[in-house]
Amino acid sequence: MVWAKTYYDKIWERIGDRKNKFDDITNNLKSQKKFPDIKSLNLGEGREITAGVLFVDIVSFTERSRQGTPEQLLFTLDIFLSEMASIVNDWGGTIEKFTGDGLMAIFDTSQTTIAGMAKDIIDVATTMRYSIDGPINSFLNSRGIEPIKYRIGFDGVQIIVGRLGIRGDNYPVAIGWASNIASKLQES
Repeated sequence: MVWAKTYYDKIWERIGDRKNKFDDITNNLKSQKKFPDIKSLNLGEGREITAGVLFVDIVSFTERSRQGTPEQLLFTLDIFLSEMASIVNDWGGTIEKFTGDGLMAIFDTSQTTIAGMAKDIIDVATTMRYSIDGPINSFLNSRGIEPIKYRIGFDGVQIIVGRLGIRGDNYPVAIGWASNIASKLQES
């Protein structure tokens, strides 16, 4: 695409339109207990929920990708991400996103208290740890693939779950202190 003044003007117009919608969206932000059905939200719209956020990923995956074959990396990611997603689903969580070599999950308080949610997230992290340290790494080792080292971080508080992007290409996002802290804790 060639950059032209008309295209540059179009960018300013789009941003101006979004800026004008922002006040309406934030003034109409609704609280709810349950993770919202993303399809029920308009683009740029969000809901405030009390939830726990969990991150899990493979440590030093970039370095690992230099050493393994593409088939080994695909196999490792498939077994890791599939099992982590299954655990999240088994415990009633919602996968917010896959992050390449990890995932972010949301656990709302609609079926429990905040203390119950915190216990559940600890149980999820413990189950993930058992699954990786036991069956996953054992299976990888039997195939001559280096065992996975991983990080898990979680936190809980008010977050905003929204739908961002453009028409036809949009995704759910979780924004808030808990998302940032959980991400940082898993980096430790």
